[in-house]
Amino acid sequence: MLEGTSETVIDGHRYVHPQTGIPQLAGLGQETPIGFSEQDGQRIRMAGLTITPAFFDMNQEGLSEGFTSIRAFLDPGVWHCTLPKACALREMLQSLNRVPYRGGLGDLYRESLALGIVVELAAHLSGVQPVFGPLGRDPQRIARDARALIDADPAAIASVAKLAHDLGTNETTLRRCFKEAFGIRLFDHVRAKRLDKAREMVRMSTLQIGEIAFHCGYADPANFTHAYRRRFGRSPREDRR
Repeated sequence: MLEGTSETVIDGHRYVHPQTGIPQLAGLGQETPIGFSEQDGQRIRMAGLTITPAFFDMNQEGLSEGFTSIRAFLDPGVWHCTLPKACALREMLQSLNRVPYRGGLGDLYRESLALGIVVELAAHLSGVQPVFGPLGRDPQRIARDARALIDADPAAIASVAKLAHDLGTNETTLRRCFKEAFGIRLFDHVRAKRLDKAREMVRMSTLQIGEIAFHCGYADPANFTHAYRRRFGRSPREDRR
């Protein structure tokens, strides 16, 4: 989902698709009713593809270990997951959304991207090291992918070094690219997103303040309360009333 938000209802379960650009994978191993909806009047922009059993029937003799991992999603059942670390996959889906050619050349371009997406997905599901390609040479893309990972789950960002590793770059380059792209230090953005998530939990959940602090990456509730007050002008307990 590249613009707008939507939701899918699969077999009675509701899945929300926010505007993060993070690839999402759904597997339907049986004839299952699907409902797709969005808010009235909002603009939706997305890119994706469908892999059907026919694909594997045509490629059965040369089915690799990676393709087997995709084939498993056609087994009975319903699966849904996000792939926040599949940066190369995200890049190819974005390219699929902005095809620069028309006619037969455009069709050929889409088909080549679709095949690349299948191969990259197979590699990702098999635990093969992602191929980042031009990601490391494009500062804007590094910054955008870093922000997408942070916004998707700020509490999961253990360190800048780990995030840089996941993006196929180094810590110094990542910090510099992020500051140049967004005018804010990377960890300041992580902290802000963690506190935004914390405020949502304070207001919408019944969890204890200490539990919320832990879920949002704070080991010390006192440090969490101090940071919360500095950002929002009031303590978590005051915000809950």
